[in-house]
Amino acid sequence: MAAKGAPPADSYSQTQRTLIKRFVRPVLLPLTTPILRALAALHISPDALSLLQIPLGVLMVLVIHESRAAVIGLVLACFALDGLDGLLARYSGQASTYGALVDQCADQIREVLTVAAVAQNGALSPLVATLYAVLYPLSNTALYLINLHGGRVAPTFKSVLTFYPFLLLYLLGGANWLEATGWLTVAAMALTVGLSVHQLGHLLPHEL
Repeated sequence: MAAKGAPPADSYSQTQRTLIKRFVRPVLLPLTTPILRALAALHISPDALSLLQIPLGVLMVLVIHESRAAVIGLVLACFALDGLDGLLARYSGQASTYGALVDQCADQIREVLTVAAVAQNGALSPLVATLYAVLYPLSNTALYLINLHGGRVAPTFKSVLTFYPFLLLYLLGGANWLEATGWLTVAAMALTVGLSVHQLGHLLPHEL
């Protein structure tokens, strides 16, 4: 379990973390408590929920040519798992830095697989998909390291706001704006990487 007072091991800014703590978790916790109780009774670990996103991401790549509706279901399932793993960790007293790292890795692999799926379906150019696949893990890892070393993460764009609404629009048969929103997301992630590397340059020497 994470030590009390330890730096947060996630890729959120203080503002984003406060919003989640004050507004999101109080709504989700009463709704998900029966699910969390059942998962805990079955001895299903938060790490297992995190890692389950990876095979679901692989399924997106495999089925997107056949059924966009199936991909919508898989995306929503991944969102549910991404929320439940942290809630289950806190509910069962298993929250830890290691678990947060597993969550980060699983999220990043699933994100890359999601982008690969829409790119191979022709909805996103190979260039944007490649930049996204490189910058997403880099930006989140950099933010994770800043938090882990006690730095202050500035508010950042999250792909759930800049990319996923348009992904769902495309999957539902609407207009394809993924190229434009993909470039916007890539630019935001590149800025995050640059600022984070600069900040880490000041943080890491003090840790040596």
